[in-house]
Amino acid sequence: MNSRRVVIVGAGFGGLQAAQSLADSGADVLLIDRNNYHTFVPLLYQVATGQLEPEYIAYPIRTILRRFSFLRNKSKVQFLMAEVEQIDFSGQTVETDSCVITYDFLVLATGSQTQFLGVPGALEYAFSMRTLEEAIAIRNQIYSCFEGAIQESDSSRRQQLLTFSIVGGGATGVEVAGAFVEMLRGHLRRDYPTLWQQVRLILVQSGDIAYWPICQRSWELTPTKDYIS
Repeated sequence: MNSRRVVIVGAGFGGLQAAQSLADSGADVLLIDRNNYHTFVPLLYQVATGQLEPEYIAYPIRTILRRFSFLRNKSKVQFLMAEVEQIDFSGQTVETDSCVITYDFLVLATGSQTQFLGVPGALEYAFSMRTLEEAIAIRNQIYSCFEGAIQESDSSRRQQLLTFSIVGGGATGVEVAGAFVEMLRGHLRRDYPTLWQQVRLILVQSGDIAYWPICQRSWELTPTKDYIS
């Protein structure tokens, strides 16, 4: 009798937990993700602020799956690096950019998307922070702004380059604010001694900041800062 096939789309926390839970089920489990690494999302803000190198929060998926089957003679959990393009629920198939896969059971663990809540210009001009690539882009943008500012003779343009806004005062927004201040008072202060005191940090939140005690001390040490509620 053939084993049932379970296809899991997405190798985030949910997808990996599903794969681990099903490893001993007797089913053939196939985990699909567009990347061959798992991102430890809670530490993205540290990559975005230069505190951690990207490789410290990216773990090879095949290595993780091998640990699931360490005590088994044959692994029942396989991995496919592919982009899912279409799902036929009636035909029970998953179409990727490389092949078509049939399944008996399907688990969708693709995570969430950044919500811009209809704010004009946010989608076009703001940086989101959901993936490793986005965190790296934020880090690179910070360095790019400092490099541009140190060469800028116009004071108003220089102030624009040194003004950073964080939208959202939840756990992630507060963590980013605190980490940015540490970045500013650390190597950015040493690398750009004429600029760091000109930096303006703005934290925008629709109400009170529930996590304020976490970053209050760092916030008080920031040269110029604003909290907009």
